[in-house]
Order: sequence, then structure tokens, then C-alpha cells
Amino acid sequence: MKDGAMVPLLTRLGLFGILAVAAQIAAADPDYKLEVLVSGASPGKGQILASLFGSSATHMKTPVQQIVEPVRDAQPVVLDFGLHRAGEYSVAVIYDENGNGELDTGLFGIPKEKVAFSNNAQGRFGPAKWEAARFALKDSDVRMEITLLRVSGDG
Repeated sequence: MKDGAMVPLLTRLGLFGILAVAAQIAAADPDYKLEVLVSGASPGKGQILASLFGSSATHMKTPVQQIVEPVRDAQPVVLDFGLHRAGEYSVAVIYDENGNGELDTGLFGIPKEKVAFSNNAQGRFGPAKWEAARFALKDSDVRMEITLLRVSGDG
């Protein structure tokens, strides 16, 4: 083989090596599917606003992903968050019963609409804390069931 022909061959072999290493890295850090089933909404009325958080520092502040899903007649409402890297996450859900795109609150900011958190965690004088709502997404896909609750009796 001539020296000139050797360079493209080495380049291709190097490229295959890089691709093989990239494939190993991807296989070592797989993505997992997250699905949340939400019950407690009135069939055919309003929408579910859901947020996925990826750390204690971003919990209830900066979501990794948000989903808006209309409430159909079939229950529970299925939220498909798709694939995410292994790690700890939390989910916060608002039942936007009147469809205005926000959580309606009353006196002192108490929600008038139902809310829920992963692990069915409940807050005390505010949203559920990260420690109560966090769950691990690792080793397998996660399918979680949570139930909407009314925080106050004025809604």
C-alpha cells in the first residue's frame, strides 16, 4: 500500500474508533422514560399543567420540562415526559380547571385549584419540599401515579 493511501485508511480507522467510544459512552449513560398518571381531575374539564425539576436547587423554580395536557373523558390523565438521563427529579402538577393557564390562588396565595407532587408529597404552608417529592430515575423506566388534592376548601 502506498503512503498516500495509508492516510485515508488511518483517518477512517480513527473515525471508527471515535464512533465506538461515543457509542460506549451513550450505552453507559442511558435515558429512561418517565410517565406520570394523574387522577382527581373532572373528566373533560380544564387542563393539567406539569413541571419536571432536576435538582433541589431548581425545585419549584426552573423546570427541566413542562407539559400542558387537556383533561379528556378518560382517566387518569397520562403525562409522557419522554426520555431523561438518570438522576433525581421531582414533578409538580396543577389542575387548571378553568383553563386560564395558571394556578388560581386566594387569600395568602392558597391555591383554589387542585395540585399534586411526585410521591404524592404534600407541602405544609407551601409546595412540597424537594426531599419529599424527589424520586430516582435510574436502572429502569418510571411510571408514577399521583392524585390531585385541593389545598384549601375555598375553591
